[in-house]
Amino acid sequence: MTMFSLYFLVVTISTILVCTDKSSSLWCRDNSFLCKSPNWISRMIENCQRTCNYCTMTLPPTTTSGTTTTSGCYDKTSTRWCTENILLCTNPNWVSYMIQSCQRTCNYCTITTIPRTQLPTGPVTTDTSQTECGNPRFQTGRVIAGATPKKGAWPWQTLLFENGIEFCGGTLIHREWILTAAHCIHGKEYEPAQIVIRTGEHIIDVNEGTEENIEAVKIIKHKEYNPLTHDNDVALIKLARPCKLNNHVSTACLPSNEATLGTLCFITGWGKTSHPGNMTNVLQQGKMSIVDQTTCESLNRQTIPHPITKAMLCAGDGGLTRMSGCHGDSGGPLVCSIGGRWSVHGTVSHGSGECRSDETYTVFAKVSYFKSWISSIITNDN
Repeated sequence: MTMFSLYFLVVTISTILVCTDKSSSLWCRDNSFLCKSPNWISRMIENCQRTCNYCTMTLPPTTTSGTTTTSGCYDKTSTRWCTENILLCTNPNWVSYMIQSCQRTCNYCTITTIPRTQLPTGPVTTDTSQTECGNPRFQTGRVIAGATPKKGAWPWQTLLFENGIEFCGGTLIHREWILTAAHCIHGKEYEPAQIVIRTGEHIIDVNEGTEENIEAVKIIKHKEYNPLTHDNDVALIKLARPCKLNNHVSTACLPSNEATLGTLCFITGWGKTSHPGNMTNVLQQGKMSIVDQTTCESLNRQTIPHPITKAMLCAGDGGLTRMSGCHGDSGGPLVCSIGGRWSVHGTVSHGSGECRSDETYTVFAKVSYFKSWISSIITNDN
């Protein structure tokens, strides 16, 4: 079975007597592209040591008793380890880990996160028309293959972070609510504050002046979510405060009806654009057509031994183009323009482990199926 799932639980570091993968070897193999990703390398060393060929490398145990200074700057890991590995302070594949763990040794005492390039930007004005869902201020060329959209073309697209690391997408459907995939937040329902949602994002490592970071205050996973089959793969995240709506941030509509077969829709996200590879730094878009359940299951069951249920929606072209959801797109939207408004009809759930459009159709949680559930939660909470 080859499936992509962009999120996993980090297990506690322990002494490794035999080189093994702490996480599922199948998961490690399917996600081996993350072995050299700067944002994932420390986690992969901990959890996929054998697959990533890191058998001679271990991370020191994290402590809070490292050498400190009067300013509170200290090495969270062993200062001796930090000193012995000081060359990693400027290694692109290690800098994220070293900033967090060897702050004093690496002289990162004034840095709390990796700096993002600042670009000049005009004022972000609040536009009352953006209180209407599915009505972006900026339009973009609608292309067949994946491409970079114009900034602001998909203003409901959000990016999820855990401990400063991006891991999934989401859709703004209300000023205080994000729609995403259950597998993205599985196991994090009781620790919402560690999840941060960014609105107004386009280029991840560039501060364009339109972004807003808001902590999660509540995470609600569908009670019938099945992590083995990805059935009912949907969740809601409540923001700690209402986000600011403007010309780069607005909501997508919930669907009034199901999207008909053949409807052209768009998937967006920062997922990989090729396999193997890394998540892209710039938001991407791709056009996809809705396909029927029978066609989808006929192709997908060749590699994924799970049925396509009534809670799922499939899109793609069966390999005519390379267009497919991929690692990093999870939880993000599939939107369709019906009646002049963009509605979110799917949240990215799973598909080909190699992101091959000829291997599987991309599978989404069908939003129309969950509309009553979504509406009841938002209504009863507010």
